[in-house]
Amino acid sequence: MTCPLSGAAIAAWGAQPVFTVSAAFVAPGALVGFGTRSLRCAELPRAGPSEAVPSGPAGG
Repeated sequence: MTCPLSGAAIAAWGAQPVFTVSAAFVAPGALVGFGTRSLRCAELPRAGPSEAVPSGPAGG
């Protein structure tokens, strides 16, 4: 959904300022993610026997 907006911004101001602002916007979220132990150590729950994923294309 942001591709048209990004494309218009790049057309208006050029790629370097748009990517710089994008990086400045994303960097705080990355720092929070790397700095929060519970996020770094998070794991997905394991599937139980009734939720086992079928193997192979035919499911068997």
